[in-house]
Parts: sequence; structure tokens; C-alpha cells
Amino acid sequence: MIHIADFLSDTPRQTLKQAQRYLAECNSSGVTYRVSDDLAQSECADISILYQLDKFYDHGLTSKVIIKVPSGTVMITTYLADAVRLLALLADKPSWLRLMRELDPSMTAGDVWAVFGLDEVEIFRSDLRPMTTGDFIAPYHDGFAEFSVDTHGEVSVEAEAPQLAVIVFHFAALQDYAAKRVDEKFARFSRFAYPD
Repeated sequence: MIHIADFLSDTPRQTLKQAQRYLAECNSSGVTYRVSDDLAQSECADISILYQLDKFYDHGLTSKVIIKVPSGTVMITTYLADAVRLLALLADKPSWLRLMRELDPSMTAGDVWAVFGLDEVEIFRSDLRPMTTGDFIAPYHDGFAEFSVDTHGEVSVEAEAPQLAVIVFHFAALQDYAAKRVDEKFARFSRFAYPD
């Protein structure tokens, strides 16, 4: 279920309409989902996205992504378009839905990098300093943040989670979203969100 709130401006409204069409046509994994602005309706399916009117840093609407894992639920805070990309990947790639359903948020740092096939030395930083361009993970507030550094050295926080395993899952998933061209498949449904 995707609920499109009255307060949404054109861009997030169209993103959600695009997601509705995409999920109706391309949910090959059978992921169950709920996307809403209503906390009362955010009970966790496989993935629930609760979006809010405030912005996530300099991005779009703040979204709490609640995913079901064997030990209960975990949460990722990001922005709406990013949350929708994760949902699209889970729908399109059953292997990612399996990884999510098996995710152990208490996994040790040594194990989590290997599970997702990532190089800790390349990705993990001690803080959010702009040492080089790219996408990284670092401790932030009381948890961890995924952040990017552009060619001008500007740091942009993309997502936050209390547990390292959860933010690494998110990081790896969105890297794969582009690598497996799910982004191109999802983009094709924009014509249904923006009728002629």
C-alpha cells in the first residue's frame, strides 16, 4: 500500500505514483510494503516507509524505513526518493529481500563487510571528513551514517542507522540498485507518473 498525502509537492507525489506503478508491475520478489505519512499505519510489513514533511538534511522529505529482520525491526532514516529506491530493489531482486530478512543487526564489523562483499578499508571512515570523493560510512551521532563527498569536498549525509550492519546493508543495496540497472527499469515507469 502506498498512500500519497495531500501535503506532498509535485516531485514526491510523482515519485510515489511512479513507485505504485513499478511495484504493481515489477514486484517479482513478493515484498510486502507500506508507504505512508501516518504513524498509525506504519506497522511493519517486510518494509514500511514513514515519510514526514521535514527535509532530511538538504535532500527530500525525511523518511523512516522500518524493515523486518529475524530479531524484530530495525530503522534507517533517509529521504523519500532514497527509501523508494531501496523498496524498488527489494521488489526487483529476491536475493536482496532474502538478505534483508536474514539481516542480523548485532553482526560484528568483521562479519558485516564480508556478508555484503564490501571492502572496509575503502568505505569505512572514522568521521565525516571529506578526504576524497565517493560514498562512505562513518560513526555519526549515536550510530552510523552513509555519506557522499562530491568533487568540491562537500559532505552530504545520505542515511543514518543505529547499527553498523543496517547501514552497511543499505549502502550495499543502493550500490547494487545502480549496478544491476534497477534504476533504469524504475525510471521507465516515470511516464506513467507524468502523463502527457
